[in-house]
Amino acid sequence: YVFRNHVTAHHDSIGLGGYGKMALKQTDTGKRPASVLLTPPVRGVPQTEIEFQITHMHDTPEDALRLGVCTGEHNLREGDDAGSSDGGWMFGCGTGMKFHAGEADAYVRQTVRPGDIVGVILDRMRCRVSIKINGVLQGVMFDNLPQEEDLYFVADLVTVGECVTICDALVTSGWDQLPQRLAIDPVEFTVT
Repeated sequence: YVFRNHVTAHHDSIGLGGYGKMALKQTDTGKRPASVLLTPPVRGVPQTEIEFQITHMHDTPEDALRLGVCTGEHNLREGDDAGSSDGGWMFGCGTGMKFHAGEADAYVRQTVRPGDIVGVILDRMRCRVSIKINGVLQGVMFDNLPQEEDLYFVADLVTVGECVTICDALVTSGWDQLPQRLAIDPVEFTVT
C-alpha cells in the first residue's frame, strides 16, 4: 500500500515522498483537513492493517491529523476531508475522538505523539475498523462499515508540517486457526 500520487487521490496541499510511503501537509488550507488515499482499495481480503508512524503533528489536539478508512467518494480536490463525509470513519490522533459524517464522538483517552505507531485495522468480514496505538489494540472504533463498497485507507492532514509515514501493511487470510489434521489408525482403518 502506498499514498496514491494522482490528482483525484489527494489535495494540492499535500506532498508525497519516500516512493509513496510518506505524506506531508505543505500549504495551509485554512485549518481544514485535506485527505490523501492509499491504494489499492481493500477488496477481497478479510482483514488488513496499515501501520502509520507519526513523523510530525500539530501541538493543538483539535488540529492534529486523523487516520482511518473511507469510500473515497468525498471531493479530495476541493479539500473535503474523510472525517466530514458520510463515507469516512476516522481516528483523531490528537484527541482520541472518532469522526464520521462531520460528527465527533469519544473513542479512547490515549492520544498519539510524534514517533508513535498507529495501526488502522479494517475487518471486511465484520464490517468494522479498529485502532492500535504502539501495538496496543484500542477496541472497535466503528462497526457499521459498508460490506460491498471499495474502502481505502486514508490520512486527513490538518495543519502545515504534519507528516505521516506508512511503516507496514499486514493482510490476513481470515483463518482463526489452522485446519485440523486427520490421524489415521493403520490397524483399525478408522479416521479419528
